[in-house]
Amino acid sequence: MVGPSGAGKSTIAANYGPVISSDDLRAEFTGDFRDQSRNDDVFEAMRRIAQARLSSGLPVVLDATHIRRRDRLAAASLCPPGAGVRYVVVDRPLWQKQAHAGWRAGVFVGGRPLVDVHHERFQSALKDILAGDGLPDVEVIDYRAPACRRKDAA
Repeated sequence: MVGPSGAGKSTIAANYGPVISSDDLRAEFTGDFRDQSRNDDVFEAMRRIAQARLSSGLPVVLDATHIRRRDRLAAASLCPPGAGVRYVVVDRPLWQKQAHAGWRAGVFVGGRPLVDVHHERFQSALKDILAGDGLPDVEVIDYRAPACRRKDAA
């Protein structure tokens, strides 16, 4: 899954197979899925679980933002050579993410709302994301809302 916070990734993830969710692991590690204080541990656990499944020939869906290139590359590197990787790209207009922010409305990054920050980071990385980061064997599945796609075409 690739997309900013509040885009709808978790809703779509279940359609693709067994999900490993960073939010679920945060809840396990800290007691609160919103608590970002142990993210290094969360993502290390996510990678280990994914690697164990993949080495057993089982599919896996990583439910996290993956808006940073290094995170996408780290996730893709877990797959054996020649195995297919899918970037399932999810987004919706910023106003929709803001209107339905829920718990995210109270989270700030550098004094700015999380949803806004993630939206901007995602937009700045979108060209690389849609190109599969130039990696072989990456299939990009674009679930962005039509309004988001029209903006790219302009």
